[in-house]
Amino acid sequence: MAWLLFSAACSTAAVYLVGRVGGWTAAAFLAVEPLQVQYAAEVNNYPLLVLLVAFALHEHHRKRAWGLALAGVLAGWTHLLGGFVVGLLALSW
Repeated sequence: MAWLLFSAACSTAAVYLVGRVGGWTAAAFLAVEPLQVQYAAEVNNYPLLVLLVAFALHEHHRKRAWGLALAGVLAGWTHLLGGFVVGLLALSW
């Protein structure tokens, strides 16, 4: 639910900013444009992925194996590349 709220907040802010810069016609076009709506729905896991990789870097720096393992499982569950990045961090221990 939080992912969808974050994605919706980003899309709403984009429509607002486009409306301020380009006028209400441009904002209305952006709000209903299918490619933008589809992209906003697909991208919703990337902010979480960045957060989990940052958490993994933090745990790697503090030398806590349980935190790194937790971040690895969650990042891999969020996106395949997240698990790969955390796996590389674990190999560099």
